[in-house]
Amino acid sequence: MRKVFISHSSRDKDMFVRPLVEKLKKNLGEDRLVYDELTFEAGAKIIEEIRRSIEKTDLFVLLLSKNSLSSEWVKQEIIWAQGLDSDFVDEQRIMPVIIDDVTKYNHEEIPDWLRNYNIKKIKSPSKLSRIIFSRVTEISWENSDFLNKKTNLFVGRNSEMESFESRINDFTIDKTNFIITSGMSTVGRRSFLKRALDKTGIVKKSYFPPIIYLDGHQSIEDFIKGLTNVSDLEDNFDFMNITLDEKIDIAYELLCYLNTQLGDKLFVDDQGAIVTHTGELAYWFEQIVKKFEHSDFIDLSTCIISKYKPHSLFSLKNMFHLHIDVLTPGDRNKLLFQYSGLNDLDLDKSELADISQLFSGFPEEIFYTIDIIKQNSKEYFYKNTHIVSDYSDNKIQSIISGFNYTDDDNKALKILSKFNFINLESLSKIFEYASIAPKISDIEKYIRHGMVNKIGVDGEYIALNLAARNFYERQIHLEPQLSSALDKFVRTIEINDSNLDLADEIFVMQESLRLGKQVPIEKLLPSYYLKTMKNLYDDRKNSAVIKLADNVLESSDVLDSYIRDEIRFFLCSSLARLKDERFKNEVQSISGYKHNFLFGFYYRQIGRFDVAIDRFNKVLEENRTYSQAKRELVLLYNKIGEYDKAYLMAKDNYENNRNNPYHIHAYFQSVLYQRESILPTVEKKRILESLLNDFEKIDSPSARNMFLISKAKYNMEIEMNYSEVQSILDQAKIEFPEDNTYLLLFQVDFFERTKDLKQLEKVLSYMKISGFNRRDSNYYNDFLKCQIFINALKNNDIEWKEYLSKLTLSDTARLAIKERAMKLIDQQ
Repeated sequence: MRKVFISHSSRDKDMFVRPLVEKLKKNLGEDRLVYDELTFEAGAKIIEEIRRSIEKTDLFVLLLSKNSLSSEWVKQEIIWAQGLDSDFVDEQRIMPVIIDDVTKYNHEEIPDWLRNYNIKKIKSPSKLSRIIFSRVTEISWENSDFLNKKTNLFVGRNSEMESFESRINDFTIDKTNFIITSGMSTVGRRSFLKRALDKTGIVKKSYFPPIIYLDGHQSIEDFIKGLTNVSDLEDNFDFMNITLDEKIDIAYELLCYLNTQLGDKLFVDDQGAIVTHTGELAYWFEQIVKKFEHSDFIDLSTCIISKYKPHSLFSLKNMFHLHIDVLTPGDRNKLLFQYSGLNDLDLDKSELADISQLFSGFPEEIFYTIDIIKQNSKEYFYKNTHIVSDYSDNKIQSIISGFNYTDDDNKALKILSKFNFINLESLSKIFEYASIAPKISDIEKYIRHGMVNKIGVDGEYIALNLAARNFYERQIHLEPQLSSALDKFVRTIEINDSNLDLADEIFVMQESLRLGKQVPIEKLLPSYYLKTMKNLYDDRKNSAVIKLADNVLESSDVLDSYIRDEIRFFLCSSLARLKDERFKNEVQSISGYKHNFLFGFYYRQIGRFDVAIDRFNKVLEENRTYSQAKRELVLLYNKIGEYDKAYLMAKDNYENNRNNPYHIHAYFQSVLYQRESILPTVEKKRILESLLNDFEKIDSPSARNMFLISKAKYNMEIEMNYSEVQSILDQAKIEFPEDNTYLLLFQVDFFERTKDLKQLEKVLSYMKISGFNRRDSNYYNDFLKCQIFINALKNNDIEWKEYLSKLTLSDTARLAIKERAMKLIDQQ
């Protein structure tokens, strides 16, 4: 049983120690704590008993204060604890924490050996209890020592390191307050930064920086919340009533406090909040950088690990950017050798050379390969070397299948995907509420496999990596047991509790907004609105999106321009879906290529496909990489029968994101109806079968629906197995009795193929109920097509030709439908 020793001054008991112990008793259990009022006999401390307790402890928590540093008992306990330092040199078994406002991290009474640890100031007993819970959990993990060694693995990067050292050591440059490392998410940006800071003497090797996470839907308010959280300061800001300039001043003061008073360097895992997807630096952060440039602070303040590569930084003299690329072939060899040795795998030089040739330069490929060999065998790997390229194409699915993740593992990761980040204490409760098998100890597995990262002051929070988050977020549905567990968790949270954890607050606020519940106005952040709007939009709850947008835009003058534009984007998209004329007024507030995109989206909704296509092509003239415009064009080209135009664009979209069911569906459609001269039947079958396999791996209702209809199309067009088609359709009706759009559209083609007039008429009646017969419907052409086939089967020559003339399709597609109708008449 893991023991925690609480070293403290008796004069701090009422103010801090007893509240901390009460929290720990509830979360760890009384028998796991070594604390004088619980452990030792009343009256006097027994020296030998205390010494033995320290020797047997797994985590020595030292509460530093003016009182404790003057206590002879605490000084003696520190001397005894030094034995733990030498016994567990690679493990952080000692946790020194400052708990008052007087003591500084460089206090003269703190021994030199103790200064090698991350000495943090934490004045909240609740926050410290969560950090202790996390640390004890990690110590209990079977492979915690292995994970520490893996984290510290570092090879090569000589040219990048040389650039970094040249900048830091260049005496002609006044100062470097900010460093941005950009690159793909798993290329090793964080590892490089930690090694570079250690090598240049900016921090010690054992230093763990406070890390905050920001995504592309967050802004300065979330940055401030993150700063107050890692600095353990009170957060009493009413962000919806503070101007942007005031927020910039607050953020600057908080960052200065973290740097000067706490002696910390901030790390930001930035997914688009600071360096946006266009490569621009957010205005508010640029102002903070300029404030530091004009200040007296000359040291490093903040390191940003950026998803995107910034541009136009030349005017910011105190900021340095370094792009981290994939590993060179030589560095791949070194990492492969080191990691195989860490796993005690006996691979000779020729084996290492053969395996190394399979890699494209990402460290995670190497970790995955060695982990697979260790779990199975070298023989297994050599028979299945394709798993390396499969991993590169589809990382998350490869991990799930390669390491035999269970249904409960996937449920645990789905829960994690609902949180920006979460502490282990809260996660433990939710697992308990959900009655699922994974215990908190299983988090170790997810960290080892690269699915989860640690952030916070002491790594006390965990967060899914970006690829895993995207994978599980697409699985919109939650099993009832998970929904129930999350609902129960929300009900246990008192939103106005002064000790409420930030991760819990973010989740509860967003859930409350999503459900339309009342929330404390003073706790609202623009990002809460924006993320809730995105979720509601994905659920097609357009009226709710419009209502939230109208609420937050009343305070538009206090919003960062990027967040304001994103909120307007969702507002306009929802208005377009509803074909609301108000759209034309609101969209005037959005400029650039997104203005054309939104108009294209609107015209698609009202059935003006030619105008929509023109708008989307204009978008790509301005921004040729805008994937949403490409997706819309593929959808439209498929819809009007221009499969040649759809094909290459659909293929490109799919290859850039193989986990997106909509990209799979669009590519499937364009391949299925591609001409033999462009795509021979044998190759077409291979691609279609591969796409069906991709569909089947995605655990979401929409992907399952698309899979069934695509499989039915494959059997109709390629295998011509109509009995199998009918069997699939019957299954689709059982699984998706309400969501029948894909089913209706396919049945028009199938029942035309089987010349089933009765079933076509039944489909037509459902189409009318669903509103497909309206001219402004997205599916008006499909409704007309159904009418054409019905009238052709009835030999109503005038009627079917009249419906044919109303089609807004390409000449090629219209001719194909005409030939099919004439064939129905000829076969009567």
